[in-house]
Amino acid sequence: MERCLELARRGGSRVLPNPLVGVVLVGENGEIIGEGWYKEYGGSHAEVVAIENVKNKKLLKNATLYVSLEPCNHYGKTPPCTDLIIKSGIKKVVVGCLDPNPLVAGAGIKKLKDNGIEIVLNHNTTQFQLLNKFFFVNQLENRPYILLKWAESKNGVIGSGEVGNPLLISGDWAKCYVHKLRSEYQAIFVGYNTVIQDNPKLNTRFFYGDSPIRITMGRGCELPQDSLFFRDEGRAIILNDVKNERVRNIEWFCPNSSLENIKGWSSDLYQKFDIGSILVEGGANVLQKFLDEYIFDELMVIRSSNVLAGKVLAQKVPDSIQLESIEELGKDVVYFYKNKPK
Repeated sequence: MERCLELARRGGSRVLPNPLVGVVLVGENGEIIGEGWYKEYGGSHAEVVAIENVKNKKLLKNATLYVSLEPCNHYGKTPPCTDLIIKSGIKKVVVGCLDPNPLVAGAGIKKLKDNGIEIVLNHNTTQFQLLNKFFFVNQLENRPYILLKWAESKNGVIGSGEVGNPLLISGDWAKCYVHKLRSEYQAIFVGYNTVIQDNPKLNTRFFYGDSPIRITMGRGCELPQDSLFFRDEGRAIILNDVKNERVRNIEWFCPNSSLENIKGWSSDLYQKFDIGSILVEGGANVLQKFLDEYIFDELMVIRSSNVLAGKVLAQKVPDSIQLESIEELGKDVVYFYKNKPK
């Protein structure tokens, strides 16, 4: 099962918004006869890849399939994996955790059992659920997984409050770490004021990986056209209450929910654009709204050793959320918090 996790992680952000899945096939003599993982969105499922990688298909008879997530039993972009498992002659399946997707949710295991296949559910499902934390929130709460992030100086400053004067708060190590994080999320959200004042690039230029979809909110679509937000690089979405229109890589989107309703419009983004994860990087007003509405899953605060002058002060970390870990990155210290939904 540890090998299943290792294989599953190889899919990285390429599989989003689908889950990471790894499979190991073991013959009746205890030898590994095949492996596979889900490599990219819309591609072959891990079970299919693993079975195809078995050179001698006769070895599948009486083999055991280890899989990190319950096999699917419905038609999506690919046929049900349960049908292939049954047809292959595999006699035992060990499952890391159940699939939260209502179309599966135990039905995949039931179908395998009904066809005479022995099922073993892993006794410790936590690490398998954490592997697909985005997917679990998507399926159970019908919205993207949301991480709030900000960097603050030693004296609690997060911004200058002046147009064209963004503060450099954290060091190079932290900057690289944040850009790595950006590559792991499908989208990055910043408020209107941040776009105007800081004119950020919102890409992964300090780390190898795909840049996230840029998202901001502009009620009357009044963002300046010379903003870096409008550059011809990657996709960008502007939440607004005026129009639905796409021009090149820029999409103006009127959500079904009010722009004041974070849970509503984030759910609309998930339904309309398959955006399963969002990294929220500010500014202060935007972060506070997410905190007030309690719509977030994790919080990351980078605290610098520098003392800086600025008008914008950091938000208060809610007492109700749990500190999970602390990590030093050069001269900066990163605090990770986990939210428990009300």
